[in-house]
Amino acid sequence: MSSLQFVSRLISASFFAVSIIAILLQVIFRYLLQWPLGWTTEVAINAFLIGSWWTICLNVRLQDHVKIGLVFDNLPVWAQHLSQIIACTFAGCMLLVALPGSLKYLEVVNRLVTGVLKVPLSWIYVVFTFFLIVVGLRLLLNAARCLRLFYIGATK
Repeated sequence: MSSLQFVSRLISASFFAVSIIAILLQVIFRYLLQWPLGWTTEVAINAFLIGSWWTICLNVRLQDHVKIGLVFDNLPVWAQHLSQIIACTFAGCMLLVALPGSLKYLEVVNRLVTGVLKVPLSWIYVVFTFFLIVVGLRLLLNAARCLRLFYIGATK
């Protein structure tokens, strides 16, 4: 595991740890001390949201995402490469085409803040824009890799 992967996984784990700690604090303060805290719910939800999308972007291999394995695994190798080229190119382009809309949405929600902590919503929702960029580029790079493998297989 490279140091970048380690740092990425550490960041993911940190977001989930913050979420769990916030939930535990809410349970302790609400039910044991009869003093509910407003900020813990907000922190737990937002840390879980950001942690989940961060993990999807950087820590989940493309091969581990959804695919129709029953059909895909029974195809010949050249057809597997061809289907990956088509699917990855289409999905990657769709994610990158959605980028301007996502940026416009960030402009709109930048004026809004969370209920308790008054954090700009754009700070939370920027993870979706990050997702569009990272996963879109990863898919296009995978399509290029499969195109090279498809070409190598076709020339044999």
